[in-house]
Amino acid sequence: MSKTCAICGKKVGWFINTQLFDGVLCENCASKLGIQDKFHSDIVTVKTAKKAFNDHKTIDLKKLMVEQKKSRKEAKETENANYQKQKQQFLKDGSFKYGKLYLDDKAQKILFDKSLLEPFAFYDYSDFTGYKKILIPGTREKHHGIARGITGGIIAGPAGAVVGAVTGGKQYSVVNQLSLELYFKNKDSREIKFLTSSTKTDSFIYRNIYKSFNEVAQKLDEVLKSNQKKSPVQSKPNNQPDKLDSADEIRKFKKLADDGIITQAEFEAKKSNYLACKNKHCPTN
Repeated sequence: MSKTCAICGKKVGWFINTQLFDGVLCENCASKLGIQDKFHSDIVTVKTAKKAFNDHKTIDLKKLMVEQKKSRKEAKETENANYQKQKQQFLKDGSFKYGKLYLDDKAQKILFDKSLLEPFAFYDYSDFTGYKKILIPGTREKHHGIARGITGGIIAGPAGAVVGAVTGGKQYSVVNQLSLELYFKNKDSREIKFLTSSTKTDSFIYRNIYKSFNEVAQKLDEVLKSNQKKSPVQSKPNNQPDKLDSADEIRKFKKLADDGIITQAEFEAKKSNYLACKNKHCPTN
């Protein structure tokens, strides 16, 4: 299999080439740039290679590595400065906070603070689309000195479902995991973990954690309601059926007439109503 040299367009073999960051060079072009058979040639972009070639210059890989390292460091420092500035604004606004989650009603922004495993992330309230409550329960019961364990998982969602230590009328004595998974417009998601180990539901620790769980869920509901108010869904009057469903509705009433549940006159009236709506002449009553 062959590739094409990014400068001269000559076909080069799969193994006989100089690898760039986003392309390859033939032996001749790489030699003119002074990077043939050199390690770290893959830090050179096609754009950089073309510019050096057109300027009849060679590429100093060592110097380029130093420059790129410096550039990455400066970008990281700028990113960190912007992060600190925005985080301070969250604190100044008295944001709602739980763990690494900040909700700033004043700025209408969400912050997931950085941790050892995850980077920080900022979102606008308008980017937030919903959440799911996750509870993985278990029971431990003793009968005549014989212990038995039952474990299972309950995932409730989207937002609004009530899930707790008591679900479906069954009392769970242990909860193994309790978390909220948040969803955003860019298909991103973040998880807020409240419990990650087996905890008795009648313990003081669980009651406090479950209280926080509900408080965060309630706050997220408020954000979702705020988003809905900003972009309300226009509802149709009840006497104006959806034009896309008109044919199905007419068939439904036709069957009712055929079965003798409604009269033919009633069917004709319903049919006229749906056809009028289809032609944008819906009756007012």
